[in-house]
Amino acid sequence: MADPALDRMTQVIRSLVEIMQNGRLPAVDLQDEKAVLQAGGALARIGIGEAAGEGRATTATRLALLDLEAQGMLPPGQDFSNP
Repeated sequence: MADPALDRMTQVIRSLVEIMQNGRLPAVDLQDEKAVLQAGGALARIGIGEAAGEGRATTATRLALLDLEAQGMLPPGQDFSNP
């Protein structure tokens, strides 16, 4: 039986490792990621979105926000479905 929490943590860890190994962002390491998550306050929220091609940053960000919305981690009434 699949464990949704374990699946989510696996996705998060995989994404963090990819950010560190990517090579496109200079000097991103675990301390940088930890600082960003801690700056979010008592509860850090991580949405996952992937995209490729033209406009991939915008698309991935929108998908990450939709992911957070689907988890009920964003205030209601915000529309992230269109750029």
